[in-house]
Amino acid sequence: MVKPQSIPDEFASSTSTPESSENISEKRKKKRKEALKMSFMRGNLLSKTRKLVKGMAKAEPLWLKAMEEISAFDHPPSRIYALRVLELKEQGINEEQAMAVADMEYLAEKKEKKKAYARLKQIARLQGKKPPPNPYPSAIKEIQAEERKYVRDRFHNPKIREILEQQKAEANQRFGDSGW
Repeated sequence: MVKPQSIPDEFASSTSTPESSENISEKRKKKRKEALKMSFMRGNLLSKTRKLVKGMAKAEPLWLKAMEEISAFDHPPSRIYALRVLELKEQGINEEQAMAVADMEYLAEKKEKKKAYARLKQIARLQGKKPPPNPYPSAIKEIQAEERKYVRDRFHNPKIREILEQQKAEANQRFGDSGW
């Protein structure tokens, strides 16, 4: 005698009513969402671990210090802003509001950094020391600082002065002596 095989409840109910197939698809969607929440690939593992260690919810793993040294550079503000907007959009906030919130957070952070540096300068002055360089200079000032060397060279390096004099002479020959 052959025993009938039992059909799993999930499949048995799907053949009986059309509403139950909707329930199955909803269950599958929920499972996918749960799997995404559990995934270690979502978000930045390094920053999540840092937060857990700071909050004393987790012991500091051995690899954390090495990873921090590797990723020690600061991302450009535009990237941080864009990532924050994307995070907020994932949470269900519309794009305009997400951009407004990210902008407010960026400005608040910038203001805090300015205040912290002002306080550092004040402490250095009270101690009679030279104030430290600004750890958060503007991008324009950074570019100017890099180019300052080349600007000085233009006026003081003899080789560059010689090239400059040759170019002036060529320009005078082309355009005549107009009093440049």
